[in-house]
Amino acid sequence: MLSLRYPYILMLLSCCGCEPAVEPGLRETADPPDPPDPRSRVEHVAGTGESGASPEGTPAHLAQLNLPADVVVGDDGTLYVADAVNHRVVSFGQGGLRVVLGKSLGITETGPMPGSAVYPFHISWGTTGKLLVAVTGIHHVVELDLQAGYVRRIAGRFHPDCYGGPEFNLKYCGGFWLEHSLALGAGLRRPASVVQGTDGVVYIREGGNISRVDDPGEPRSVIERALPPGFWFEESDSAYNVSPGHMAFHDGKLYVCDVLSQTVRTVHGGIVEVVAGIEGAEPPYPDVDGDGGLATDARLSYPRDVDFDSHGNMYILEWNRIRRVTPDGIISTFAGDASGPPLVGVEPIVDLSLVGALGIFVDRYDYVYVADAQGHRVLRIRPL
Repeated sequence: MLSLRYPYILMLLSCCGCEPAVEPGLRETADPPDPPDPRSRVEHVAGTGESGASPEGTPAHLAQLNLPADVVVGDDGTLYVADAVNHRVVSFGQGGLRVVLGKSLGITETGPMPGSAVYPFHISWGTTGKLLVAVTGIHHVVELDLQAGYVRRIAGRFHPDCYGGPEFNLKYCGGFWLEHSLALGAGLRRPASVVQGTDGVVYIREGGNISRVDDPGEPRSVIERALPPGFWFEESDSAYNVSPGHMAFHDGKLYVCDVLSQTVRTVHGGIVEVVAGIEGAEPPYPDVDGDGGLATDARLSYPRDVDFDSHGNMYILEWNRIRRVTPDGIISTFAGDASGPPLVGVEPIVDLSLVGALGIFVDRYDYVYVADAQGHRVLRIRPL
């Protein structure tokens, strides 16, 4: 039985030996999904719940995914999913499934979409409407111009032998980089998350470090540390450490999920602060701790991802639930096990079974999307 001490490391380590599933093809006849129960706020928007690799054109409710690690939604309602073990990023619009990154295994230099991808584990929107992707398996960060149909590498060095197994990845494309070296020549080490600030700076999470690229994509742009001198996040010694946690940029601050210390922190102005969780506390999994009190007094269980709604509420995706923190710092359970007593003044908990979800996204209408990785599906929670 897998230990819960490092659940994401163990889960993703097991996936790194996986091969993309064989495309099953469309069924000749298929019934549409049942309409959502008006009493329920949870909708199943993509994936069948079984792992697979459906071809382009498959409707969202029939499309098989394989470890969907992250999700974002465009202003037009198009859904984008990091279909990690299928080595691709896909979209779901009116035409069904479409591959936007990852037609083949290998290296994407710069050129027309869809290019190539190996284990894309995080996606986010850039400030100019481009889609940023942390292609963890080949130590690259790329930018997708969805309007122009173009993919551009913005960090990580290029070598044709990058895809040849873990030892080749690190030897030729991964590794380490020197302060103020060229971003396009930097040896990133399994980038796990990428976000862009309102000032255009791109932040990249790799292991215990966060780096920044001020002029992403420019040939002479440099990479440097974004953390205070001497500060490093805790990281595992796993050979496939893609577990550090995702990031978000909100109200001028970088928010970082620190899975191993059980906290969410901000990085701003050279200062790192804990805004949720108790550093080093034993996670209460499978129970919940601290609801109704300050987020900094509550224990978290492996916080994996974070995002914000239009009212400034912070949503934290944990191992088996979603917590919400109000702008004044009060934490409660938003979704998960609803068997406990309700809190006075807090809306009812969305009853939802989650174990091993990896990504969360809140759209401009405050719908909350969850990449339920081990469930091979994407869920949406409607606001009240």
